[in-house]
Amino acid sequence: MISQKSGATGNKKQKNANYRLHIYIFLTNYNVSNKWGDLMKKKTTIRELYFFAWFCNVIFMVIGIVIGVQIITGYTDVIDNPYDIAGIVGLICITVGCGVALICSAVGIFTLLKDIRSVKNKNYISIIGTVLNFEKNVEPESGAQINDTPTVLVLDTNEKVTLKINDEVAVGETYRFNYLKNSKIAEVVEKI
Repeated sequence: MISQKSGATGNKKQKNANYRLHIYIFLTNYNVSNKWGDLMKKKTTIRELYFFAWFCNVIFMVIGIVIGVQIITGYTDVIDNPYDIAGIVGLICITVGCGVALICSAVGIFTLLKDIRSVKNKNYISIIGTVLNFEKNVEPESGAQINDTPTVLVLDTNEKVTLKINDEVAVGETYRFNYLKNSKIAEVVEKI
């Protein structure tokens, strides 16, 4: 029980106590905490995922170009002795890594360019499907399975489609998905 004091400090303590009480009631109320949890699980739209994919591919391409230019213009500065075998092997590995990054990001950008008109016009493919399983995608640090690439059985055609999403879905559940034809970036519209 908080005692009532005269002056500003008493009112301030009372306000802090009321504030803590409201937070406690808010966190312990089952219905309110479920609504709060639903707010925290905001769905990611196709447009957000599409532009995030663009951003990542462009960043990888820029990094590959910058490192490639650095190697081409100053490869003798990278190794102490141009005839040192370890320096040459390292130079070759870095060059191959930059080449792979450039090729992967170019292919990703090309695939995303095919879907740009669909994103601009919001012309998505809509399907109803059941999640069969998830593609193996293990987080390197913790080893946890990342469920962001579900394989979906389309109910109308019995076709299997692997989608890229950022929403929570469960195996065996049926959802309505919107997705882009070429990049397979998808969003969950509703659970059926």
